[in-house]
Amino acid sequence: MALKAASPKSTALNELAHLRAEVRALGSALGRVITRLEGPETLATVESLRALAKAARAGDAAAAKELTATVAALSPAEAFSQTMAFTLYFELVNLAEENFRILILRRRRAALGRSGARGAEPVSPLRESIESAVAELKSRGVSAEAMQALVDRMAIDLVFTAHPTESKRRTLLTKLRRLSGLLQHDSGQAPGQLGDPAAIEREIASLWLTDRSRVERPSVADEARTGMWYFDTTLYEVLPRLQNDLVRALARHYPGGVKAPARWLTFGSWIGGDRDGNPNVTAAVTEEVLGLHRQLAVGKFLEKTRELGRTLTLSDRREAITPELKKLLRENRHLSARVEALTKRYPHEPYRLVLAGMRERLESALARATKAISMPLEAEPLFHSEDAREILAALSRSLAAGRGAILAEGELHDNLTRLDVFGLHTAKLDLRQHSGPHEAAVAELLGRADYPKLPEVERRSVLGALLSASGEAAL
Repeated sequence: MALKAASPKSTALNELAHLRAEVRALGSALGRVITRLEGPETLATVESLRALAKAARAGDAAAAKELTATVAALSPAEAFSQTMAFTLYFELVNLAEENFRILILRRRRAALGRSGARGAEPVSPLRESIESAVAELKSRGVSAEAMQALVDRMAIDLVFTAHPTESKRRTLLTKLRRLSGLLQHDSGQAPGQLGDPAAIEREIASLWLTDRSRVERPSVADEARTGMWYFDTTLYEVLPRLQNDLVRALARHYPGGVKAPARWLTFGSWIGGDRDGNPNVTAAVTEEVLGLHRQLAVGKFLEKTRELGRTLTLSDRREAITPELKKLLRENRHLSARVEALTKRYPHEPYRLVLAGMRERLESALARATKAISMPLEAEPLFHSEDAREILAALSRSLAAGRGAILAEGELHDNLTRLDVFGLHTAKLDLRQHSGPHEAAVAELLGRADYPKLPEVERRSVLGALLSASGEAAL
């Protein structure tokens, strides 16, 4: 007898049951950790408060009164343990929900892939995905020309700000991320089955025994490092996938007709540049934050360049290279003793050698990035993102010209995307200042003490004349 396909409603109910089972399993793991570290009495109080809170939310006035009295009777140490227990519980619930959402998306994406592979009718893309948006525009009759004009105008700039309510330490963020990795689902995993219960309980215990707050108030540089944590752990890896999603969506719905823009998503930050009302953001702080941005971007790109060098080990005895790449090889050969030694060791691996030269320049750039911007630097020219892009583009063109064309995709293409989005500076730092200091600076430059008092129209006229001038004549 043929089995009927499960309805969307029954599938959703099964998925929800799976999530609830995992939340219960994580709650049990937390309970075991609390019992082990604080004793069964602490866990009993947690369970009592939880039951009373549920009853109070359901409208039980007596339970609400008892809950208030129980909490009021807790000693400071007991209150701290209860706060820790519920804080950790909700952090675990959030992790479970995030990971489960990823699992469901992967399952649905895989199901779409299987449907397409069987030669069935084209299936609808995932809701709220990039492809869904592209497909919707195509269904509404947007032509290839109009779509190209649309994506060419597309510009999204996401800006990080210092959020005063986000006080979570980077130490805790890292621990939660590690715990999230342990919760990653296997497609065949039974509901409520934790992948490695012992490892999960160790991470929970580590979280329980770690201070939740900083000893000192975070500095502006600390806030910047917290913002950069997201670039380091997530954005640097995810953005190439986002670009690839757009490329695939356009290729599927506008085959051969629409090209994805290279740089439609960028990042900015106010952290370290927003001095409007924040006296802690000095010129020295801005300088420090710019250095941190540069160190992160160069360090991440250096790491990816090393990985790419281990992939592009093609031999010129197996596949010819372009004259452009031969020129790069000649320029790289004498960059350093190490590059010369690699040239002797891998004489027939041109891609690897070109990347070794770029790695040398990136290492030098990283060393320079640790110095204050205001300090005098050596005569050696700076290594810019345009330089790195030129090298990677030359590698891509050489691969595309021969049998290695498939290797121009993947890691190499992803690194080009990273350069387009992050450059070698991570994010644009927005300098925000109250108009008063700007007016005072302009007045000093112009030698006009009356400038701040001029009418708006006259000030615009003065600035317009200044901007239209060139060179020293401007000042």
